[in-house]
Amino acid sequence: MTPGILGIPAHLWCLIGAMFLIGLYHVLQVLERSNPWIFPDEVRYTEFARAVGKTGVPSIQGELPRAGWLQSYVLSPAWLFDDPEHFV
Repeated sequence: MTPGILGIPAHLWCLIGAMFLIGLYHVLQVLERSNPWIFPDEVRYTEFARAVGKTGVPSIQGELPRAGWLQSYVLSPAWLFDDPEHFV
């Protein structure tokens, strides 16, 4: 096999080029994105975490999380240190 440019074989340059084009495509798609970066389920899990920090139970008005309850417990210690409502 003969070495190509910079000692890298031609088939690897094709792979590198394809990966570059795919990456460029993704960057262009992201630039046209109009929806928010934070989705509603992330906000709900944050509210569940706040409830765990205040009461010890991941509940919003009596509603328990169907999924993501572990995330509520992992994030809850942050609410013990500082509450954002304090600055509002």
